[in-house]
Amino acid sequence: MLKITLEFLQEKKACSDGIKYFKTLEKQEWELVELIKKCCDDMQIIYADWLLTSLDNVDDLKDVVKFYKSKDWDLDDVFAYCQDLIKEAGLEYVKELVKRQQSNGFRLDCVFEYCQDLIKEAGLEYFKELVKHQQSKGFGLDYVFIYYQDLIKEVGLEYFKSLVDYQQSNGLGLGCVFEYCQDLIKEAGFEYFKELVKHQQSNGLGLGCVFAYYQDLIKEVGLEYFKSLVKYHQRKGLGLDYVFEYCQDLIKEVGLEYFKSLVKHQQSKGWGLYYVFEYCQDLPFYKQAMQELGL
Repeated sequence: MLKITLEFLQEKKACSDGIKYFKTLEKQEWELVELIKKCCDDMQIIYADWLLTSLDNVDDLKDVVKFYKSKDWDLDDVFAYCQDLIKEAGLEYVKELVKRQQSNGFRLDCVFEYCQDLIKEAGLEYFKELVKHQQSKGFGLDYVFIYYQDLIKEVGLEYFKSLVDYQQSNGLGLGCVFEYCQDLIKEAGFEYFKELVKHQQSNGLGLGCVFAYYQDLIKEVGLEYFKSLVKYHQRKGLGLDYVFEYCQDLIKEVGLEYFKSLVKHQQSKGWGLYYVFEYCQDLPFYKQAMQELGL
């Protein structure tokens, strides 16, 4: 059993506040699991989390899990900081931990983020069961979109759309959908793409990911559509950094006066022009625009 002493903490470069806390304790040598429990009892959770990374065997992991359960806490920190030991404990043990999270109505975000290999090993039906839990509690699906595009694709396009519908019906943003599910959106077509953009607009959300990842679909819809998206950002008082960084071809096609109007918008809001200077120099009218704007 690993012993935690002041020397151990100093060697591991524990923070100064953590070392101060340790010095206040009634003894200066602790078994690791014992100290984790002490930190939790004292509500020094950040120190308990730090110590979790030093767990080195499955039996100690199970001891900590049992303790967390006794306090009716979620197991997010266990999933986040003990990934290798969880894998070593095996799939059935992980399922047991996840089932406990579900039965207590806890979110599964850390499960989705840190147990990807195990979820994929468990298969599509198990993955869908976990997604249903998130939906039954009204939780967002961002971590599903970020880490499981391959499983979503395997289930099919209609399943993907049903997950997006869930996000929309709950008034949740689609930023992660736009950023991580580009292939699926493009497979669904530009009418579907436009529908998702409308959702963002109806909820007053930014379109940064749209400008960053979908210039091809925007071009397919047309220049007037591009200008309408930019105008939405301007009406909402949002910056145009993503427009300058990713949409030079579209700006070039609209022309000099339009480019100048975008730069003026940035200036009128007191925002810097870093993205203009950094990304727009290849525009054929860049130098002329800078001269005419006195920049």
